[in-house]
Amino acid sequence: MNRIYRKFAIQNIKNNKTLYIPYIITSSITIFMFYIFLAIQNNQDILQSRGGAYIEMVLEFGTYIIGIFSVIFLIYTNKFLVRNRDRELGLINMLGVDKKGISKIMIYENVTLTIINLFIGILASLIFSTAIFLLVSRFMSLELRDYIYIDFESIVKTILVYLVIFLVVLIGNIIRVRKLKPLELLKESEKGEKEPKANIVLTIIGIICMVTGYVLAQSTKNIMDAMVIFFIAVILVIIGTYLLFTTVSIAILKILKRNKKVYYKSKNMTFISSMLFRMKQNAVSLANICIISTMVLVMLVTTTSLFIGGEDVINSFYPSDVDIRYDEIDEEKEKNVGEIVKKNTENKNLEIRDYYNISQYDITTIKTESGNFKKISDGDFSDIRNLQLFSVFDLEDYKKVTGEKIDLKDNEILLYQNKENDLDSFKIDNVNFKVKENIKEIDNHFKKREMSTFSIATLIVKDKEKIYEETIRDLNLDNENEKLMVMGTTTIYFDISGDKEEINSTLADIDRDLYEKYGVYEDGFRVFNLDNKIKGEENFKGMHTGIYLVTILLSLVFIVAMIMIIYYKQISEGIEDAKNIGILNKIGMSKKEIKRNIGKQTRTIFFTPLIISIIHLIGASSLIYNLMNVILVANKEVFIKAEIITIIVYMVFYIIVYKFSSIAYYSVLNKNNK
Repeated sequence: MNRIYRKFAIQNIKNNKTLYIPYIITSSITIFMFYIFLAIQNNQDILQSRGGAYIEMVLEFGTYIIGIFSVIFLIYTNKFLVRNRDRELGLINMLGVDKKGISKIMIYENVTLTIINLFIGILASLIFSTAIFLLVSRFMSLELRDYIYIDFESIVKTILVYLVIFLVVLIGNIIRVRKLKPLELLKESEKGEKEPKANIVLTIIGIICMVTGYVLAQSTKNIMDAMVIFFIAVILVIIGTYLLFTTVSIAILKILKRNKKVYYKSKNMTFISSMLFRMKQNAVSLANICIISTMVLVMLVTTTSLFIGGEDVINSFYPSDVDIRYDEIDEEKEKNVGEIVKKNTENKNLEIRDYYNISQYDITTIKTESGNFKKISDGDFSDIRNLQLFSVFDLEDYKKVTGEKIDLKDNEILLYQNKENDLDSFKIDNVNFKVKENIKEIDNHFKKREMSTFSIATLIVKDKEKIYEETIRDLNLDNENEKLMVMGTTTIYFDISGDKEEINSTLADIDRDLYEKYGVYEDGFRVFNLDNKIKGEENFKGMHTGIYLVTILLSLVFIVAMIMIIYYKQISEGIEDAKNIGILNKIGMSKKEIKRNIGKQTRTIFFTPLIISIIHLIGASSLIYNLMNVILVANKEVFIKAEIITIIVYMVFYIIVYKFSSIAYYSVLNKNNK
């Protein structure tokens, strides 16, 4: 008997190849992606490179996502496959094969598919992983010791993970078969549908969830709120999306049906009636397509923003080629740094340009209800959401760098803010500031980019020492926590040109001399910190390579999943529409009218998720942008440009997918309508 069951299983896979081939492709791709994520994490050449730690961290996160998604999606896809075989399994049962025999058939089918999926997935991993590693190494300007890289540990882990997933799928199939009676199996795929009822309570909940999610996303102004609100807004919008397709859409169609002026038109009557049943049958699938599309759009916007704005990010962090920083304002140290730089660069084929000494005072405050600010006392950061940082610079330094000609009175300032609105005047404790000009954009030498997640303002003043004296009057400078609330910092900037290796060697010598002369503070931190644009670019590439890999590979997985859902949905729609054509013919509709009516319904069904996902993206733009500041998007214009490009490209791609999947739809429609 087992031989017969094996034949049944293999023959069924062959007979239903239009259903199983996409399933095998999808499974193999998820296996391939999972292996890639694991293998890159185990590649020592990449991990030990500059920025390798960022790649490992981001890819580890991506591995969990793709694993969880694989479980959910493969179970969902398998459910569709099994449902389309209910009639066949029912007939087998009626012919004398008991539930135990059907379970064995399912086991042989799943074992066969598992072997095929794992074989193709691992084979693809071995063939294409080398190309991916080469792309990563090229992007990071990294030399790999082994150009053909096979990680057997990752292969074993991948096989074990997906064996567990396919086992879960098999157990689900067997439980389903054991629960159904023979007659139920025979009729399960042909159950009649009752007209859906609108659930007012769920409709209201769906609208509230959606609106609340959008309001939260739009009202978030700072990163501290964004980190918390992001997850709340995502959960609300996901719940709202499912309810939108399952209940809100039904309620809207019911309202249209009750409107006699709208409903009793030949074009609308069959459309609205059919859409009621279609939305009931397809609600969950359409919600899945919508949520997947939204995830893909968000990830692609992120990647595109990083790609377009990468150079701006580097320039904002490194306004000069080299910066040497220490947490004091000390003219003697400034002079010594200049001598060390001169000693290490003279008599070399190097050119030093635009050498600046820029000192500043950083004041840490909390915004009060009155709109003014007070210094944080004794290191109390309990009200961190209202944290406001001020960086105070001398007007002379500003004029020296920018070349602008401007004068200020004692109480006047130039004000640049990274988040807030324009101000005319304000106070820090009892110190008054009158804003002469709100600067919309300021030279990067006067931005505190490493703290861009907080609300930061740059003050250009006539005399920063006077401001310092006024702001520290009520501070207890013997208290280390309070002393840190008003800190002086000096940064020495300069550009350097010449041979790259000689530049790196020279900067290493300067760094060594500074360390030997000044060493470290009592807390173990170095007195001087030297950083340079070359090193920054390498770190940037490392961190963003990890982000690119995760977003691109996950986007590919989600896109494949979406294509499969659309493909299977087109097939199921083709089967249902084939049954409906006969009914529509009997009530007197011409073939042209039937084709137009069904085409309108199909387009509405498949393009609604796209439209809603774009609305989701636009609604969440403010929140996404705030979160993007964590990974250093240069400016909002870059983000908006990336968003527009992504939406247009994704719309074109979605239309292409729809057109190609329509071929399967019309094939099934014609086959079942003969």
